Amino acid sequence: MTTDDLEDRPAGKSKTAKKSAAKKVVKNGTKRRAKPVQSESEIKEPRKSSVRHHVTEARAPYQKSSLWRWFKWSVIAAVGLLALLVVIVFAPGPLKTETKVYIKEGTSLSEMATILNNEKVLRWPFLFKAVVMAQGGGRRLRHGEYLFTARVSMEKIFWMMLRGKVVMYQLTVPEGMRTIDVVKMINDEPLLQGEISGSLVEGSLLPETYDFARGGSRSDVIGRMTAAMNSAVQDAWSSRASDLPYRNPRDLVTMASIVERETPLASERTRVAGVYLNRLRMGMRLQADPTTVYAVGLKNPDLPLRKVLTRSDLLYMSPYNTYRVYGLPPGPIANPSIESLKAAANPMTSNDLYFVATGRGGHNFATNLKDHNRNVNIWQRHLRQMRSKVKSQ
Repeated sequence: MTTDDLEDRPAGKSKTAKKSAAKKVVKNGTKRRAKPVQSESEIKEPRKSSVRHHVTEARAPYQKSSLWRWFKWSVIAAVGLLALLVVIVFAPGPLKTETKVYIKEGTSLSEMATILNNEKVLRWPFLFKAVVMAQGGGRRLRHGEYLFTARVSMEKIFWMMLRGKVVMYQLTVPEGMRTIDVVKMINDEPLLQGEISGSLVEGSLLPETYDFARGGSRSDVIGRMTAAMNSAVQDAWSSRASDLPYRNPRDLVTMASIVERETPLASERTRVAGVYLNRLRMGMRLQADPTTVYAVGLKNPDLPLRKVLTRSDLLYMSPYNTYRVYGLPPGPIANPSIESLKAAANPMTSNDLYFVATGRGGHNFATNLKDHNRNVNIWQRHLRQMRSKVKSQ
């Protein structure tokens, strides 16, 4: 074999090497077929794996199904949680008996929830806060005293506090009280707070029943009384009779206050007002006992008013003592009611100039002094009988 023959022969394995590679013996002596040797072209360009492509296409449906199941169960869980919250919010609460709870002004939402929880009104203060915040009512819940019924739900608690349905109390101002006594009554009310600001004049507060909430302002109550009196006086002044000798609305209030203190009977008010107006027109002194009582009381305004006048009281010099001065006193002697304002604005027309108590709550009226003195004797006889009864007991 020449050198040229060796160079021209293609590189590769010899026949002997091919035969030995084609025959292999395993340990148990069994013959296995050798893999055919790949050509260079087959080595350089491997076939694409159809199996790998098949696996990739098989995973897509699995991933889509898994995502759908996760989404579905998430929605179910969310709906279930929401339903549970709705049940809790609308379900009867833990409160066993009717209870009053006071929320002070300036109390935060967290403090409110804690107070309600401590009073056993609700179980979950954190859930109550969440409900309130979700409704945007965190700063709109109102302070005050609330009356919660047994088993009240969280939903009802929220709406009660949002709308401010607090417990309301009543303050009744008796007719004919002096302003100083009305102020003392309001200051003595423990459910109100704050001081009364500003100066008050006699006859500026309307005797009525006023509603107020625990923790309410004393000045607010006084303000409502003043506004109510101004409105009542305006109504009476605008509807007054045309021939009255009043210079201004204050004169009307002054007359109404005298009528208020003079008789407790609504049926007598217009007649009593008519008597005093007749005396004013005739230039007579009014000689109204309530004005003398008021004048004497000004010496010691903190003491209760006297019920029985003495001769020295009648002689006491004061612009309010109509036994000593002519005309109306310089201002009201009490806070008159609406009925007395109406009576002073539209008095009964009569010729009466005198009246005296009967001892049974009313008065005997007279057009002349002779009849009046007879009525006075009847009154004095009644007083002697009452005194003798008291002594015998």
